[in-house]
Amino acid sequence: MTAVAGGKAMLCHTQECKSYADLAFKALRNKRQPLVKSLKNFLSTFPKTDLIGDILTTALHQLAESDPTACRWTIWILQNSSDLQPYFPLIEESLDLTVKELQDRGIILT
Repeated sequence: MTAVAGGKAMLCHTQECKSYADLAFKALRNKRQPLVKSLKNFLSTFPKTDLIGDILTTALHQLAESDPTACRWTIWILQNSSDLQPYFPLIEESLDLTVKELQDRGIILT
């Protein structure tokens, strides 16, 4: 899961993680297919489940900085989509940490 230092979600530190985070960010921004389908495709094909928290946290931070409204919607979908429920244990901590950290920075997501 996502590492925590001083209560803050740790973002990707390796090039591999950053590359996957860029792909996740693109999946979150994909306008050609529904968000749930895009996320499900990304999560189901991802080879390293131990990095999903860091990757998703990094991608959500990028999305929050570029489009807070889209990030708010994405977080709601991640938390509430029945299609993504099998992945929820992998992403729950990332979502909680991301929402808290971004709200602490003044980006209201709920």
